[in-house]
Amino acid sequence: MNYQGYVHHIPTSVTAYGLTLLLTLESWLPAAGNRRRRLRHTARNLTLWFLNALALALLAAPLIANVAEWAEERQFGLLNLLSLPPAFATVTAILLFDGWLYLLHRANHKVGFLWRFHRVHHSDPEMDATTALRFHTGEVLISAALRLAVIPLLGIALWQLLLY
Repeated sequence: MNYQGYVHHIPTSVTAYGLTLLLTLESWLPAAGNRRRRLRHTARNLTLWFLNALALALLAAPLIANVAEWAEERQFGLLNLLSLPPAFATVTAILLFDGWLYLLHRANHKVGFLWRFHRVHHSDPEMDATTALRFHTGEVLISAALRLAVIPLLGIALWQLLLY
């Protein structure tokens, strides 16, 4: 496997290591007591996360990577029009993309169709670190489809997206 093959695994690896750390800390210093069904709860949320990660890996990630590479090769998008220094362009890309995701998150709360999917995240009966991974697959795929338009419009490079 070449270097690019490993790069696509970075976000998943960082998420897995971070989740393991948080779950370990929650076990040592629990914020909520009497978590009798913790293993079942964790398994349920991790299964949903795994299915979503699989759907993203098979359906969305290759398309998103190709769109980002296409925009970068053709110097397409807002950031490419601005001709910013590389470090400033990267910070700007991250802030713009994060702003877009914030707006999408707000829309998930306000638009009835989107809320039907997003409420899975908010309906966790026992909140812990795995709640951050609990999303309806429909929401994950809708978000990925919208990124296919936003990434080239903003001119975000693939490496900036992976950094994000």
